[in-house]
Amino acid sequence: MNWNELYENFANCLAVGASELDKVEINQLVNHFQQILNHEHDIGGSWLYLILGHLYKAENKHELAFENYEKSLDFVLRSSGNHNSRHQLYLINRQMGMAAESVEKWTEATKYYKLALEFNNEDENLYSQIANIYAKLEQWDKAITIYQQAIVKYPKSPNFTMALGSLFLQLNKPKEAINYYQQTITLDPGSIDAYTQAGVALFLGGQMEEATEPWGQGLEVQRQLARTHELDKLGIRFVGNSWLLAIGHIAMFDTYIKTGMLGWRSPQETWLVVRPKTKIPNRSFLNYWQPYINIQFDEAKSPLDPKLAGYVTDEFWAADLPDGKTHIYYRWAAEVQRKWEKEKRPPLLKISSEDHRLGWDNLEKLGMPRDSWFVCLHVREPGFHKNWNQKYVATRDANIDSYHLAIKTIVEQGGWVVRVGDPSMKPLPKMKQVIDYAHSDLKSDWMDIFLCGGCRFYIGTNSGLALVPPVFGVPCVLTNWNPIAVRPHYGEDIFIPKLYWSDIENRYLSFAEIIAPPIGYSQFTRDFESLGIRVQDNSPEELQAGVLEMLGRLSDTLTYSEVDQTLQERFDQVALAAGSYRGSRIAQQFLANYSHLLESE
Repeated sequence: MNWNELYENFANCLAVGASELDKVEINQLVNHFQQILNHEHDIGGSWLYLILGHLYKAENKHELAFENYEKSLDFVLRSSGNHNSRHQLYLINRQMGMAAESVEKWTEATKYYKLALEFNNEDENLYSQIANIYAKLEQWDKAITIYQQAIVKYPKSPNFTMALGSLFLQLNKPKEAINYYQQTITLDPGSIDAYTQAGVALFLGGQMEEATEPWGQGLEVQRQLARTHELDKLGIRFVGNSWLLAIGHIAMFDTYIKTGMLGWRSPQETWLVVRPKTKIPNRSFLNYWQPYINIQFDEAKSPLDPKLAGYVTDEFWAADLPDGKTHIYYRWAAEVQRKWEKEKRPPLLKISSEDHRLGWDNLEKLGMPRDSWFVCLHVREPGFHKNWNQKYVATRDANIDSYHLAIKTIVEQGGWVVRVGDPSMKPLPKMKQVIDYAHSDLKSDWMDIFLCGGCRFYIGTNSGLALVPPVFGVPCVLTNWNPIAVRPHYGEDIFIPKLYWSDIENRYLSFAEIIAPPIGYSQFTRDFESLGIRVQDNSPEELQAGVLEMLGRLSDTLTYSEVDQTLQERFDQVALAAGSYRGSRIAQQFLANYSHLLESE
């Protein structure tokens, strides 16, 4: 009997059909092979134990799988002279590594993968498996070394240059990441992912505008591949899983859908096929987009296989617009929203009647009468994305304590304030008509969305959550905004930027200076410290003035004077000259107080 051939056929069949086998069928197979083992005492026993290991692994009985792999190994070691022993030792050690990895025994997994590599150094996947474990253990140097060894052995393979790019990006080394992504593109000019990630690396490296070049190249490659495979006329497009990285990414479906409704791309049926184990920032919010997007969690229901779907998949980062240019997501959003508002079109979403009813039930439980009006408050802190913020220390955070005067102003006007966010945030002190919902037992995904979409207006900072209220038509006061060149884009919002103080020149930088690249697009503290620049938060009085402005707008008691309009237009012209774009209005009093910064130094 050719045990090698039997094993390979069985392993292939199991790999294809394991998900379709039920426990009874697996147990029947286990019993069958154990009966054979009772009569098999030669080298076939090794293969049979290997097969039994697979069966137990398919049943998620990892300890039993490991036990049978060890028995298989023992058989091989006791059968000297077998010409298949090296191949078997490779197979067994690889499976033992996979079994150990399944139960997070990382050290053992690495040991067995390395042993498998000794018996078969032609298995490219082993290099990736070893390096991935080192990365999980944050043994970065070892992971890098393994990938570099793989590059030397497989110089024409784009897999390892791509993996190294991702590893360096994870380590907050965007320059090194870009280098390896560019090597990947050289090895595989059709790698859409490599173009996308090269753009992401530039973006995170503070070169936001430069990121559009690889993104644009990737979009062109994608179009060519779609035409080659005759997918461009199907009328089907997919949105990739990059739209699920953060709640702000989900909110950008607003821009994506409006782009089509404005006629800026061909009519299409839009699909989102959510990959297994994808962490969705807010499932309730995602569900709100179902009238516009066919959202599937079963990959088998996709109209195209994953590879072909990739040729007609739109990612979050950029889009080609009718002007023939590739626009990064914030410029794309500004162009679309300006056109949308010019045509006086309504918001796409509305809080459902069920969420409205249940939301008010919860607010009553928290002490708010049902006939009240309320304002949402969200001040970004580093706790929510703790690991990310440790690597990419941002200037978008602010101190909740500086908002107490703004809170008091709302309460004095008869309103309530609901602080939203997450439990890692600094708790608010007890205050009249203030609910620290971020620390409430009633916090949930759907309640987050109800609050953002049901408040009178929203006070926030530059975080993804700030994009949620406008899709429901709720205006925002966006405070401590940074970076200023990446301006909010909804016309009903107002914003107050942070200012930059130069310790070297002992002065505030002008608006032209803080909007122009590179610092106009910088959000990480590293970029400012190296230039001797301090980023200054808004004062309590500036925050209060922004709130009063919004209250005046909503009550129709505010009128912008000719001087106000002139200053606003001057600010827009400074922004355009510095390479930015028109977007939300800068706060009235703030601009008046710092009108001298409209002058260039």
